[in-house]
Amino acid sequence: MPPMTKNPFSLGHIDVPLCDRKTELEAMVRHGENAQNVLLYGSRRTGKTMLVQEVQHRLADKGFLVVLCDLFGVTSVEDISARICRALFRITHKRDRIHRKAIRALTTFRPTMRPTGDGMGLSLSVEKTSHEMGVDNLERTLADLASFMEKTGENINIVFDEFQEITEVEKGVQIQGVMRKYIQGMPASFFFVGSRRRILSEMFHDRGKPFFQSTFDYELGGLPEEECTAYVRERFRQGGKSIAEEDSGLVCRLVSGNPYYMQKLCHILFDEVGDNVGGEENVYSAFHQLLDSERGYLETTINHLAPKQRSLITALATERTSSIYASEYIKRHNLGSVGGVQQNVNTLTKNDLIAKEDGVWRVTDPVMEAWLKERSVLS
Repeated sequence: MPPMTKNPFSLGHIDVPLCDRKTELEAMVRHGENAQNVLLYGSRRTGKTMLVQEVQHRLADKGFLVVLCDLFGVTSVEDISARICRALFRITHKRDRIHRKAIRALTTFRPTMRPTGDGMGLSLSVEKTSHEMGVDNLERTLADLASFMEKTGENINIVFDEFQEITEVEKGVQIQGVMRKYIQGMPASFFFVGSRRRILSEMFHDRGKPFFQSTFDYELGGLPEEECTAYVRERFRQGGKSIAEEDSGLVCRLVSGNPYYMQKLCHILFDEVGDNVGGEENVYSAFHQLLDSERGYLETTINHLAPKQRSLITALATERTSSIYASEYIKRHNLGSVGGVQQNVNTLTKNDLIAKEDGVWRVTDPVMEAWLKERSVLS
C-alpha cells in the first residue's frame, strides 16, 4: 500500500500558511521594527493569534526580544503586573545575561520555578516582592519595565493578547491611563490584540479614553472568497488530492471565509473523501461534521445567555435584518419589548456574538449561525 498522505490542513500551528494575510503581516513587521504600536482585533477565530505569532517569529529572526503577555481572565491590577513580569521572565529565561538584568530591573515580582501539575517538570511562575498595592504596583512594574528597556538596549516587541480584559478589572479606565502614560515613552512596539471588537473600538477610538489614536489599526474579517478558494485548492493539491473550484468556493461560503473554520472543515473533508472531492454533497456532509465537533462550545456559549438573548441571537441566525427594532420583527420572533431588545443587543454586541455589518444585523460566528438555524428548524 502507498504511504498515507498527510492531511495538509492543520489548526493553530505556526507553520500553517497564512492565507491572504500577507499585507497585514508585512505591515505589522514594519511597525514592530519602527517601534510603532498596533491594534489588531476581530471576531474569534479569524486568525489573530496565528498572525501575531508569525509577526513575532519574524521579528525574533531579526534579533528582537519578543514578549507575549496573555491577559485573558485577568482579575486585578496586581494580576496585570504579575503577568507582565512573568511574560518577560519566560522569554528571557534561556538568555542568562538578559534574564539577570530582567530580575534586577523588575522589582515588583521575582521568578520562581514550580513543579508542573503532572509532577514531570517545572514551570516558571512569579511571587510578589514589593509593598505597593493596586495601581501603585502597576506603576512600579511599568517604570521598571521602561528601565529594563533602557539598560538592555534590546529591540523589543510586546503583545498584549485579549487586551480588552483589563476593562473588566476594577479601576479599568485608570489602569488604561497608567499603561498609556508609560507605554508612550518606551522605546518598543506594543501590539494590542483582542476579539471583543466593540470594547476595543471604544478603548482606542473614543476621544475620552487614554489610548485614543495611539495605534495603527487592523481589523481582521473573513477571507475574500477568491483568495480563500485558491488557497483551498492549492492545499488539496499539495496533499495529493484535488477539489473543484465550485466545491472550494462552497467551503469558503459556508464558513464566511473564517480561517479557523476553513482549516477545520477542509481537514474533515480531506480525510473523508478519496483522491477527488466530488460535489457539494461531500462538502455539506463535512460541514455537518464540523457543526457536531463544535457542539460543546456552541451549547456552552448559548446556555450562558438569558432566555431573551437566546431568542434574539436565534432570530438573527434564521433571519438577518436591517431593522432589528421594527415591531414586526420583534413580534415575529417573540423578542419582548423594544427596551429589552436594545439591552440584549448591547449585551450580545459587547460579547461579539452579533454585529451590524453593511447595515445588516447578523450573528458574527458563521458556524454558530448555521447551528442555531439548524436547531431552530428541528425544534
